[in-house]
Amino acid sequence: MPAGQIVDLLEQAVANCGRHVPRSEIVEAVRNSLAAAWQPNGNSTPTKQANARIWPEKNLKLIEEICKNGPGLVGLWEASSVRFEDSEPHTEEIIDRMFPGDPLLCCGTVKMPF
Repeated sequence: MPAGQIVDLLEQAVANCGRHVPRSEIVEAVRNSLAAAWQPNGNSTPTKQANARIWPEKNLKLIEEICKNGPGLVGLWEASSVRFEDSEPHTEEIIDRMFPGDPLLCCGTVKMPF
């Protein structure tokens, strides 16, 4: 299916999803997925661009420095404005605090499935 047609279909599909989804967001999502899109000849191997790193390389020297001189568990606990005094997970409370406004989140323990 041509990218323009995919954008049109997605725009219709999200029309009543609970938030305004700008066309530019849909266009960008389609553009980002093209490199790994299924091809009629059966080739769906992601291109080099699709496998490109989106995060910088780890700076092991900086990580080591932070671990050595940064705050420990007690320091982080003391710096936190939220404290849980029991052993319950409090997952919903933590997510609500980190992502206010009830946004749509996609979570998983691995990249696929999620």
